[in-house]
Amino acid sequence: MWAVRKGDWKLIYKGHDTTGKYSTHPEMEFEMPEYYLANLEDEHPEEINHASQHPETVKELNDLHKIWAKDVFKDSGYEDPGGIASNTFLSMVNETFEGDVKEIRNQLIEYCELDTYAMVKILEKLLHV
Repeated sequence: MWAVRKGDWKLIYKGHDTTGKYSTHPEMEFEMPEYYLANLEDEHPEEINHASQHPETVKELNDLHKIWAKDVFKDSGYEDPGGIASNTFLSMVNETFEGDVKEIRNQLIEYCELDTYAMVKILEKLLHV
C-alpha cells in the first residue's frame, strides 16, 4: 500500500477506505481497487475513483512512485519496492530481518510518510522498533 500526490491528484495503490462509506465493520475499512485516483479538489476526494477517466495521470503518478522508491531502496537489492515496505516492516517486527536495521528503519520511516491509513499505522509501530 502506498500513495503519491502531485497537484490536485492523489494515487493510492492497494489502499483501504477509512471513510466508512463502503463498510460497517468497526475498523471501517474497505479494500479499494488496485489503483485509486482521487482528485483533491473534489468535496470528498477519496469517494470517487477517477482512475479509468485519467489513465495518463495514473501512469504518471505510478512512474513518480517507482522513481522515488527506486532511489530510496537503491542500495537494498530490492527490485519491487511497492510491496517491500510492508514485508520489511513485518520482518523487523517479527525479528527475522537480516540487514542494517537502522538504515532500513530510516528508509521505511521516509516511505511511511505517504498519506495512507496503513502507512501511518506502520509509522507509529516503526518508531518503537
